[in-house]
Amino acid sequence: MIEIVRKSAKINLLIIFAYGLALLFSSLVLPLEEMGLLVIFMLVSLLFLLYMNKRMKYEPILYRSPLYYYTFLIASTAAVYISGGNLSPLFPTLFILPIIYVAINFSRKGSTGLSILANAIIWLTLLQDPTLTKIDDAIIVSIIIFILPHLVGLIVKEYVVHMKKLLKTILTAQANGDKS
Repeated sequence: MIEIVRKSAKINLLIIFAYGLALLFSSLVLPLEEMGLLVIFMLVSLLFLLYMNKRMKYEPILYRSPLYYYTFLIASTAAVYISGGNLSPLFPTLFILPIIYVAINFSRKGSTGLSILANAIIWLTLLQDPTLTKIDDAIIVSIIIFILPHLVGLIVKEYVVHMKKLLKTILTAQANGDKS
């Protein structure tokens, strides 16, 4: 179990790195005062997410806390609002990363609930724009966000079923005295 948590910590590190790169590149198109605020926010949120990832790696029981469910989504929502809200270059695609993060680390129920919350945030943010300029992006991202928890859940379920069968075969062979 601990080895699986450590492997997922490496995947989480890649997702956090992608989040940092998205914030960094989007800050380049912002005015100077907003760029400074986004860079400061990026550093603080990256440090916090890396700290959480480290705690998950070395204290696997803690990673089931609801705090971990929502922190990445809250950080992404704040980044979108700091960088311009519905006109942000991050909107709505940045909301995919927290859903991937939660779908990999938590149960399907938890990640489905978070995907519903993320979609609500996306659509409420989109409705602030009377011209609905990013409605096509919002529709595509909403569909992806609804599919991701189920897709990752199915992949993980297949892996767990395969590992149980493999473990049962190994234990049966050991019980029969087979040395191979």
